[in-house]
Amino acid sequence: MIKDNEIVIPEELKANMIILSTVMSPTKEDIGILIMGENMEPKQYTNGLSVIRLYLLNQRNFKYYIEMELEAFAFNDVESAYEFLTNLPNMSALELILMMNNPDFNFDDGVNSNRVLH
Repeated sequence: MIKDNEIVIPEELKANMIILSTVMSPTKEDIGILIMGENMEPKQYTNGLSVIRLYLLNQRNFKYYIEMELEAFAFNDVESAYEFLTNLPNMSALELILMMNNPDFNFDDGVNSNRVLH
């Protein structure tokens, strides 16, 4: 896992989002994914959408830099967003592709994603 102080995050992203998690590549130690969220604090949740964004990280000079946004997932409520975040590490590639292209996709265990189009 990458430590927060090892990631260089532009100020405009820090102002509106929180770091939810990081995932390291099991095969390339200089590549990772930063998972950030907007409107994700249950106590500060405002009506609207909770958004989870995935960013590609690349290590240079002992720091990780955001190379690009990979995907954004929008949810009708914060609970559904956190449910997705919990399921994300265990999703198969097929499930993730289905989630990216079909907001109504439900997991086999009956979890409703409550996701909206992005």
